Amino acid sequence: MRQYAWLEIHKGIWYMVTDIASPSTSSGRMWIDKETAITELTEEGWIISGKYPNQLSRQLHLGNKYRGYGLMRTIH
Repeated sequence: MRQYAWLEIHKGIWYMVTDIASPSTSSGRMWIDKETAITELTEEGWIISGKYPNQLSRQLHLGNKYRGYGLMRTIH
């Protein structure tokens, strides 16, 4: 089974978002440094699946200041 999440930046803080239906829903995890976030998530089995498209950010009413990465991992 695949699990999906997103790594978003807002006001200099990187957040792990777990539900795009509710963009304000985050996993409670946050980082100041992008490389630290990516390293930790990769070590946990998350795969960076690509940059988070601006079109989806607009669709979720996140505004143009958001940018980030799609994440996915296989869970058993």
